[in-house]
Amino acid sequence: MRERIIGFVSLLIPLFVAGPAAGQPGSQDKVREAKALYDTALEELDGRQYESACPKLETVTRLLPEALGAKLTLASCYEGWGRLASAWAEYNRAAELAAATKQDERERKALRSAAALGPRLARLRVVIPSSMVATPGFEVRIDGALVTSKEGIVNLPLDAGSHVLEFAAPGFDRERRAVVMKDGEETRVEGVHLSPAFAPPPVSPPKPSGSGPATGPGPVTGPGPAVVKSEKDSGAEGRGAWAWAVGGVGIAALGVGIGFVVDWADAQGELEARCPGRTCELGEDSLASLTSMGDRWNRSLGVGVGLGTLGLGCVVAASVALVSSKRRSDASMLVPIAGPQMGGVVWRGLF
Repeated sequence: MRERIIGFVSLLIPLFVAGPAAGQPGSQDKVREAKALYDTALEELDGRQYESACPKLETVTRLLPEALGAKLTLASCYEGWGRLASAWAEYNRAAELAAATKQDERERKALRSAAALGPRLARLRVVIPSSMVATPGFEVRIDGALVTSKEGIVNLPLDAGSHVLEFAAPGFDRERRAVVMKDGEETRVEGVHLSPAFAPPPVSPPKPSGSGPATGPGPVTGPGPAVVKSEKDSGAEGRGAWAWAVGGVGIAALGVGIGFVVDWADAQGELEARCPGRTCELGEDSLASLTSMGDRWNRSLGVGVGLGTLGLGCVVAASVALVSSKRRSDASMLVPIAGPQMGGVVWRGLF
């Protein structure tokens, strides 16, 4: 009960030392809110409900920063909750406030409590290379809070449990490390090295339209490489055209020749039918008919064989010419090059 009375009185002290502004409605509302939270937190502390009581006391210290009793109670709450580093820091803040307000007994009490926690604290020691310390904008954060280093050394107590360290600098990739702190032990972090951040390739600006103003000197580009056909290419195209023409004539000749061969075969069949065994009775009409049939026989055979041979030769010649033309069909190119300090053409192709 004595501690509660002392704590409540410490809440009222700022009102008497703050002057006329403390009597304003806003200040009175803060005191009422702080008193309600403080009373609830004390009841929860009696039941060891630290997880619920400590946040309420944090709010009280924000509402009334000069309330020394609230700071001491919050430090005691942190200690009971197992957050020893937070309790140690709060005891030291309370000692500073007590010294500033000439409350010697409370100052000594806060300092004794902080000293008793010292050997039990979990401590983090970060060794930063000098190259990183000299990097402009280099910073270290622990759980998102910016911390300072002295000559490349970060040395501070932390509450037991998991924490996230972040190292960053402009132009470098951010590095994150997770550490697990234990009360009474020191955790060292070394070998911090940031890698240069990857810069994406610059995006080329869109080409200006033909009607827009010139943007400055630069290489002059033409509509594209000019394709110049060499004499070999022209000859190849000519041979290709003649090959197709000769091939067409050859196919036509083969067709006509096959027709005459068929007619010769028909004449042969008719002759065999009229003169079995090549023996027949010859009359005046029969003689004329057989003579005509013999002429047909000879004509069809000769013309068919001749046209067939001609057609086959034309087809073979056309095939050879087409293959030769295809091998020589690669065109040579005349590529213009022009710029502020150079110009000319480049001849490119297969020769």
